[in-house]
Amino acid sequence: MIVLCDVDGVVADLHSAWYRLYNRAYGDTLRPSDVKTWGTHLYAKHGERVYDFLYVPELYFYVEPIVGAVEGIVTLRRLGHRVVYVSSCVDHMIDPKIGWLKRHGLLSSAGRSYNDFVAANDKALIVGDTLIEDSTANVLAWTGRHRRRAILLNRPWNQEDDVQRSLTTWFKRVQSWPEILESVEEGV
Repeated sequence: MIVLCDVDGVVADLHSAWYRLYNRAYGDTLRPSDVKTWGTHLYAKHGERVYDFLYVPELYFYVEPIVGAVEGIVTLRRLGHRVVYVSSCVDHMIDPKIGWLKRHGLLSSAGRSYNDFVAANDKALIVGDTLIEDSTANVLAWTGRHRRRAILLNRPWNQEDDVQRSLTTWFKRVQSWPEILESVEEGV
């Protein structure tokens, strides 16, 4: 089975590192648990300036893996699944993100080619057997197009998306990587 897996918020705890950099620069106290929608600027004292920190070249040096993610990816591969990372990337951040995946043993290269990494804002364009994601909008677009089941990892910023949950039976909301693994093995 081809398992499409988002990186930020699913495998990489980008939000904690991102907000730490922002907080240090602006004296704010923003935490991932404070952000209840995809509009992070709505929760930051300095509004849209929070997004500037997504372009800091060293950002991924401060990012830690989501609890259970590295072991989860290893398990999926051990079970014979191909894991393909599908991730949205801002300008000049593809290489740092790929470097992060390599440092954590989650991506290998054949020369300078990365067969299991796709940079895509519109994840509905990518075909696979299941999608693991933290954006309800991405899940709905992907499942709507492919009519395959997806897994939505519960995150603070997708809590208010529960209204949309009733619009589809094509995805399952889970709390952790052990639940992701269970869902993949059940066929979601």
